[in-house]
Amino acid sequence: MWKHVVSYAIIGLNMAPSPDFKSHQDAILLHHQQAQFFEDRHSELSRGEVFAGTFNFGRSRLMKIFDQWLPPVASPVAFLDVGCGTGHDLLHWSARGYSCSGVEPADGMIEVARKLNPALRIEQATVSCLPFPDSSFDVVIAIEVLRYLDNEHAALAEMLRVIKPGGQLIFTATSPVSLCLFPLINQISGRIKLPTLIHLLQHFHSVSSLRRMLVSNGADLVEVNGAGFVTALHLLGDRLLPSRWMEGIYRWCSPLEDRLSRHSQ
Repeated sequence: MWKHVVSYAIIGLNMAPSPDFKSHQDAILLHHQQAQFFEDRHSELSRGEVFAGTFNFGRSRLMKIFDQWLPPVASPVAFLDVGCGTGHDLLHWSARGYSCSGVEPADGMIEVARKLNPALRIEQATVSCLPFPDSSFDVVIAIEVLRYLDNEHAALAEMLRVIKPGGQLIFTATSPVSLCLFPLINQISGRIKLPTLIHLLQHFHSVSSLRRMLVSNGADLVEVNGAGFVTALHLLGDRLLPSRWMEGIYRWCSPLEDRLSRHSQ
């Protein structure tokens, strides 16, 4: 029986200026250009700066959930990070005893990931064509990958292909009714040029739609967990308020997160 865990991730919106992206394939180019942004944010997190902004706050919340689902292991567990980015998460799970491999299509990202993890196998490839045999991994994880894909069914099928029977697939998705309003903003900015917003149309998924996709691929949805209670007010505050104010707001929100983000499936 397959085991699958879906996490609804709200990890913030990069509001930095960007070029005009015309297709979903340009997500690879976008992430190539954002490699330094991700490297800077992960460096902040490694220094314990979890309240420095929506990305840091949301990603730290997400990793707490993943650490509960993926505790340290005494014997090697084959682990694949699809869309491993700059490789900081690979470093994290390697330290917890997992036998890690990574896949990343963006040049800028994979360059950093390989330098950070010189002993690991990190392939330049996409989720639609994973360069691994069937049933290679006990755990496959994909953080912020699904929303950039035109064919989510094919991506799920390909990730399931490389998982051993009884293994875990853990991935993030963003609800179309997210309180951060990013889905709405993205549907506008993906069609109309708006200053400082990313012009890359993305995809958002309800729990029921994810369940249907998994079931159609012969899989089960075992657990859903909200990853962050980030609203449009947080995003606006990041742009308009002093960082020390926002740090206080995020600290105040943390206990609220524990009560509002979690829900059983």
